[in-house]
Amino acid sequence: MIRDYDNYSFLPYEIINREILILFSLFGKDNKYLNDLQTEWFEKKDLDTFREYIETSFEKNEIHDDRVVNRDSLSCLLRLMAMCDCFYDYQSVYDSAFKFFMETKKQTMDHLHIYDFAFKEFAFSLLKGFEEAFVKIKIIKKYEVIIQEITNCLYKLKEDIQFNILIEEFYRLNDLISDLLDILEDDETDNTEFESDNEVILYNFAIYYSTKFYFSLLFRELIIQQEEKLTKKIIMQEKPLIMEEELRISETKMVSDLPEDIFYKTLKN
Repeated sequence: MIRDYDNYSFLPYEIINREILILFSLFGKDNKYLNDLQTEWFEKKDLDTFREYIETSFEKNEIHDDRVVNRDSLSCLLRLMAMCDCFYDYQSVYDSAFKFFMETKKQTMDHLHIYDFAFKEFAFSLLKGFEEAFVKIKIIKKYEVIIQEITNCLYKLKEDIQFNILIEEFYRLNDLISDLLDILEDDETDNTEFESDNEVILYNFAIYYSTKFYFSLLFRELIIQQEEKLTKKIIMQEKPLIMEEELRISETKMVSDLPEDIFYKTLKN
């Protein structure tokens, strides 16, 4: 059975609920930008207006002539922007795929069900944007090794490969971008400032795309999980990012001193 996007449209809202809880726990209740974001999201839960609000609220709270932009707030800005862009882009691709499947009256295309066919098209679009931004970045010597690994993975993904290999390499690229971000954030001197503008650009790039790759793969796993519930068939034995997400939430609840109402808001549909 070919299902339209409405069957999965609740998933992005659940993901953003949880992520705001995690960000709020990580960066603190005293961050006015995050306070404004969580209020806006839980009051309206509108993806389109929230995407715009993320930027306008950042300009209002964080852009001042007399001080440096708060790095935690910038991380939240880029992360939430990437999440919203991921879900918007995926829905657009899925809707086009659904229309194509309905017009051709096919149950599969290239041996792929609609959720995987749509993800394949989404992945190609994401990779195109990623590569266009990636090649413009000036490589700094201390990041050469991880950058080369990312480059090699990109070359592999540009080959005419089977879908299962595409997925494997997509997970690998997700891990590599996450590794790059870890290296950027790991400063043994405890220096919170980067050494050059190029390093700042690389950091912003890594946050945005590590988020977009991670949540696109998580979204796919959740869609497949939903399909499994509907069809009562196992499609994907292991769902590593769902497990990781559950662990992140559990750890947040254990160590957090956040008020109970935000946990209630997170769980409430």
